This record gives sequence, C-alpha cells and structure tokens, in this order.
Amino acid sequence: MSRILILSSDLRLLEKLAPAMRQADLDVVCAADIADGLKRLDNAEVGLVILDEFLSIDSWRLCQRIDRVFNTGIIFLGTLPSQKAWAGAEEAGFDLYLEKPVSFHELGARAKALLRRRESIGS
Repeated sequence: MSRILILSSDLRLLEKLAPAMRQADLDVVCAADIADGLKRLDNAEVGLVILDEFLSIDSWRLCQRIDRVFNTGIIFLGTLPSQKAWAGAEEAGFDLYLEKPVSFHELGARAKALLRRRESIGS
C-alpha cells in the first residue's frame, strides 16, 4: 500500500507537492479540507498521510484522530522548530515531523522510507 494522502488547505503547496511526490514514484491523492481528507482515508488504501499544520486550527488533534482511527503513517509538516515539535510527537501520533519550508526531495525520500518500514512490519 504505497498511496499517500496529502492533506493541506494550502492549494499552492498541494500544486507543488503532489507532482514532486509523483516524481518520487509515489501514488498520490490530495485533499484540501478535513472532510474530504477523512473521506479519502475511508475509501482508499492509504499507507501514509502528509498533514500540513495549516489545515485546521487544531491540526495536532486531527493528527491524533487519524492515528487512532486509521492504520497509516503520518508525516506532519509544521513551523515549530523540530525539537519542540518532537516533544509532543507521541501524544500527537505522528511518525515524522518536518519543519517548513521542507525540501520536496527529502520529503519524498522520507515518505518512501516510512512506507517501506511500515510495509515490512505489516502495519
């Protein structure tokens, strides 16, 4: 299951990130709001969610919900310095936090690595 869902209300980010992830040989679906994102998680086999903090006022809580309800990895894109963000990683439920702006090349490589690890342990 190598499909990823990019969940962001920033349409400029979606327009740039989706093609970059496809160029990294990832199967990508996008959602610009929470309702559409959750519907896509319900209807598609998604192995990884890339969640942008600007999607909602409480993206950390959304991250917790995705972690609890769906068996998928989560990469959280945010603006906090990564040391502060990692302090709340376990509670929030994300697998990886990347501080914005993020290198699309690095994000693609990390997404593929996380998908490989999750598939190898059968999650």
